[in-house]
Amino acid sequence: MENALLILIVLFICILFIFGIISNKRVKDDEDFIVAGRQFNTFLTTFSLFATWFGAGTLITATDNISQRGLRDIVLEPVGSGLCLVIAGIFMASKLWNLKLYTISDFFKLKYGRATELYSVLTTIPIFVGWIAVQFVALANLLSAFFSVEPYILIWIIALLSMLLTILGGLWSVTITDSIQMFMIIIGLVIIFWNVIATHSGFVQLYHTTPTGLKTWIPTDKFRDFVSWLTVLSIAALGNLSGQDLMQRVFSAKNAKVAQYGCILSGVLYILVGMMPAFLGIFSNVIFKNTNNQNIIAIYAKEYLPPELTILFVLCIFSAVFSTITSAILAPSSVIANNFLKDKFTKISPIALCRISVVLITALSLITSFLGDNFYTILEKSYAIGLVSFFAPLMVGLFSKKEQNNPIGGLLAMLVGLSVWLSGFVISYSYPVEIYAVLANFGVLIVFGKRSTN
Repeated sequence: MENALLILIVLFICILFIFGIISNKRVKDDEDFIVAGRQFNTFLTTFSLFATWFGAGTLITATDNISQRGLRDIVLEPVGSGLCLVIAGIFMASKLWNLKLYTISDFFKLKYGRATELYSVLTTIPIFVGWIAVQFVALANLLSAFFSVEPYILIWIIALLSMLLTILGGLWSVTITDSIQMFMIIIGLVIIFWNVIATHSGFVQLYHTTPTGLKTWIPTDKFRDFVSWLTVLSIAALGNLSGQDLMQRVFSAKNAKVAQYGCILSGVLYILVGMMPAFLGIFSNVIFKNTNNQNIIAIYAKEYLPPELTILFVLCIFSAVFSTITSAILAPSSVIANNFLKDKFTKISPIALCRISVVLITALSLITSFLGDNFYTILEKSYAIGLVSFFAPLMVGLFSKKEQNNPIGGLLAMLVGLSVWLSGFVISYSYPVEIYAVLANFGVLIVFGKRSTN
């Protein structure tokens, strides 16, 4: 089986690179590379957004975590992330598309000035580097369960391949391959989910026999636990609203309506599809009584699928995570090239700067992947930076009637929010530190907003 799987993965990668080479012909300038010339229809926008986030966090890391802690942890993946897309579509996508920007850092420059633009560039890097590292490690661990290859070697291979594919065609190559991979993962998940529930007398029976503690959706026994749960929901649903990966798809839509509908449809799809691995996570405690809650998805594939379908499913997982990696690499690379390097290196073409940035982000993510940490914690922390630093300035900037808000207030609000959040690592707060950080963020903006009107 290992040989057949290896052959299929190699063939699949070759197909992706063929599409990447074809996509490369569409890339004439940095607008094509970063926002695909603003030509995406609803189909491409929806599937691109779905595939961008539906990776190791939903399929592997969150599934393993849910198998241990129960359904309360769906608050981060998939509910929080899916809700973020829906919120973006209802309230923000149309307004942002009409600004005709390349990156979210362009927005902060437009609304608060150059200093906030540079700050957003600097903080975008750790947000995505941690996220990409999660994908590298999770995919390598999954593949190492099928091949007798050390995970660290697989991490190097995954990083190299994803970097090369991203370099080829920018958002065009990433999105076209994303659309293919999205269909594959949905089909694969449906097959394995159906096989599992059919083998064990149906969904209702499995859910009934699952330990009660794992079926708690919202912790309400203690107020502090509920506030912590609500904070995680806010981190996922609101912290990602300023994410470059989300905004890049909004800006690439061919009109405001496409941007809006694409966000909403992808969010609903994300939650529906993401609940399948979540339920597989809690059901593993009934089905695999001696499991160590690691690589649950791989165990299901080995136990419940015939060899040929097991190969297909692993290929589906590989494709989903790989598409997330390429999208995640492209997002900060676009910000670095467009909002920092382009002004510093005027003699180098913008496309070349984009590709140089891709190499830089891949290298930083590769280094991070070898540092080691609890992967779910890395994921959660990455989301938090967006919430505590950018959520308030984004909301004020987007819905304020002013052409430009107070530049000092915007930068100070970002710094104060981040500082309060960082203080949580050394100070014990009564409630999650993110609450205090966001309140401080809004507070600074309100104070300086009043000053600017006096």
